[in-house]
Amino acid sequence: MYAKMKIEDKIGMPRESQRLVYAGKQVKDHHSLSYYNVSNNSTLQLVLTLCGGFAGRLSTPHTFADVSDGSLLTAHEFSPDAPEWRVCSKGLNIEGRCKNRDCRAFRHMIIDRKKFALFNLIQDDNVRCPMCRSKVDPVTCGLYDCCWRYEGTKASDRLSMCSQWKDAKGHVYHRFDRDENGGSVEWESLLMAVKPRDEAVSAKLLQSTKPLAISADDKCTICWSSFGSPSFFNSRVTQQCSHNFHSVCIRKWAKWCERNNTRPSCPICRRKIQ
Repeated sequence: MYAKMKIEDKIGMPRESQRLVYAGKQVKDHHSLSYYNVSNNSTLQLVLTLCGGFAGRLSTPHTFADVSDGSLLTAHEFSPDAPEWRVCSKGLNIEGRCKNRDCRAFRHMIIDRKKFALFNLIQDDNVRCPMCRSKVDPVTCGLYDCCWRYEGTKASDRLSMCSQWKDAKGHVYHRFDRDENGGSVEWESLLMAVKPRDEAVSAKLLQSTKPLAISADDKCTICWSSFGSPSFFNSRVTQQCSHNFHSVCIRKWAKWCERNNTRPSCPICRRKIQ
């Protein structure tokens, strides 16, 4: 609970909307971090809680660049002749088209410099044109001199997915190049997190001194529903990493990986599924 209080103080996300995961297991409020063998420099995964279950969508999906598709990420050289509305900062930069007819940037793609703030595509409505400060619909993003990761759910298959920390290094602007012909998807949820490169530490899942037993209340970290009674665990343990999922969920995830021309891997630690 203390960790959730600190997160609420830092980024404003209510404690009841947080779900913390460590080594593939949900961290429960009534247990201490030491119970899960969390130590200094361990990495906890923060997941937005979708209250109300999976009976229906909670909000209208938003169209945004497919940040899970690494082929869209293109390195752009900086230009000394770039207009004022195309200036980026270190960290995360959200892009959209200004619709204010009285603005110099009207109909142009602008950059709203978010720097190192957490960006929630569904909840954040403060993307603004740097020239006129009018609201802009976010359509893509760029990254400069930072480490970044994403976590989200696509509307097409409703699979929760996340990435490891990635390095946007070099004196270039790393942009997800989407256009009217492709490169965008419908997101039910999407969080973009960034941190300075000099703060980046190699994050690895620490092996527990003893394995934690799986209980009926533990949740599959793909669908976020519980495993149920022991007779219905029906879970698949990925080799080498010991993360647990429903068999149907891991099969669906593997098929999604294959459709997107990526090697089927554990969605938590990215080790190969065998």
